Amino acid sequence: MARPRKRMNVRTKKENAPSNPCVYRYIDMRDNTIKYVGIVRKAALEKRIMQHSYVDEWCKNGVWKVEYFECETQSEVEAFEAHLIELYGTWKYFNKVKAHWGINRFLPDVEMWWKPFCESAFADIETLNFSLLIRKAIRDGNVKIARELLKMVDFGNDVRW
Repeated sequence: MARPRKRMNVRTKKENAPSNPCVYRYIDMRDNTIKYVGIVRKAALEKRIMQHSYVDEWCKNGVWKVEYFECETQSEVEAFEAHLIELYGTWKYFNKVKAHWGINRFLPDVEMWWKPFCESAFADIETLNFSLLIRKAIRDGNVKIARELLKMVDFGNDVRW
């Protein structure tokens, strides 16, 4: 049987071992309300947060704190996601698909498990949004604007175009 290959994080040039699935939540900092619960493999969490910022209208103009916790199996994260959507009432905002699946009386209280998402230079939403502006400028062919934007923030890397 073939051994799983280790993944390489291109930005940090470090190997990423396969990671556990995790549950994450978005807390609206304007009213301190949990408004979204999602699941993903931990290695893809940063990418998923970036996707929310690109694609989901609800995320684009918000001020969010993102937290997560890891699980052992996919079935655990699925159960926790549905449970937390109901527990926090996030179906009132954005989680429509798993609305009203119900609270699971067998799952433990997870409030002490949450960890802040701060795995990378894009951990805080302001830095993430700024990086998205730079990427959009590059995508639109405005390299000069992208260079000027990049001068305003230090991502800890040497970018050359």
